[in-house]
Amino acid sequence: MRPLLTIGIGTRDVDGFIEQLKKHSIDYVIDIRTSPYSKYKPEFNKEGIQRAIKQAGIRYGYWGKELGGLPTDPYVLTNGRVDYTKLARRPEFVQGLERLTTALEKDYKLAIFCSEGRPEECHRTKCIGVELTKWEVEVLHIDIDGSLVTHNEVMSRITSDQITLEGLEKPLVSKKRWDKEQE
Repeated sequence: MRPLLTIGIGTRDVDGFIEQLKKHSIDYVIDIRTSPYSKYKPEFNKEGIQRAIKQAGIRYGYWGKELGGLPTDPYVLTNGRVDYTKLARRPEFVQGLERLTTALEKDYKLAIFCSEGRPEECHRTKCIGVELTKWEVEVLHIDIDGSLVTHNEVMSRITSDQITLEGLEKPLVSKKRWDKEQE
């Protein structure tokens, strides 16, 4: 099975975004934004980016309802924030992951994309990548500089910036947040 690639829009323009898709030989890209519209980057609104991607000879799909990181379902919220553990249990989400793995098994060179440029800041890593690695799917992230980074490398970026208490396995708060709160 091929690895799943992920990419974020971040500060890229449409040409730079498509250049990265071509550089990594992507033939099918899946938009996983819950709301595929942006007032800051309107060129990435669903219809415009779909057209640009198709003109580049790449297939486009929209799966934001299945794999989006901000669903309207109140079940996925804990204290007003999306809980990725709950999100990953949604039947629609599981079906979306199954569709991804089926496409990878059919040998598609597949990438999912979202808004955040840095993979460590996005649910494509913290939720989709985490769940797919449990399914033994290799996940590679196209970083902001265009290089491929393994899922484990991105997860170590997230966890290496954490403060933990002895005996606790999970981080309590990020180091940056801790430092800011101490000011």
